[in-house]
Amino acid sequence: MKLSPARVGLIVLGAALLGISVFGILVADVTRVTDLDAAAAESQFDAVLDSLDSGPPRLTRDGTGGFTNSTGPAGNIGVAPAHLGVLAFQADHNRFIRSEVPFWFFRLKGPVVRLALRGSGFDLDRLGLTPSDIARQGAGVILDESWPNGDRVLVWAE
Repeated sequence: MKLSPARVGLIVLGAALLGISVFGILVADVTRVTDLDAAAAESQFDAVLDSLDSGPPRLTRDGTGGFTNSTGPAGNIGVAPAHLGVLAFQADHNRFIRSEVPFWFFRLKGPVVRLALRGSGFDLDRLGLTPSDIARQGAGVILDESWPNGDRVLVWAE
């Protein structure tokens, strides 16, 4: 059976639309933005930190504004992360952002994850982290940073 160019075009168009739809659902499903006051946001941060069994964050900001990887042991070496999570709080707007991206998706589509984490204040490029780096170090807190104005970001793998 020979396929006509029009039929091939329709098949390709259908596959593209299906792919775009699945991508849209994944991106829309991983990020939640809500209005919370500072106390409620802080309790969300505490709940995540309490659920993780890891040491101090792996990344800290150095004097130049860049990030350095801690030399201490990672939280759970050998435990392959299932999710990459980000909590962010913007105090001036009482805006609370929670993103949890499946780790397989992060590995497969790192640039797409940047879109899924939009608005969270989390920039993978600035941190210089790759999915391989995070997988090698295992589950645990990657970054926990607060600013004097009340903003905060927490990044973890679990």
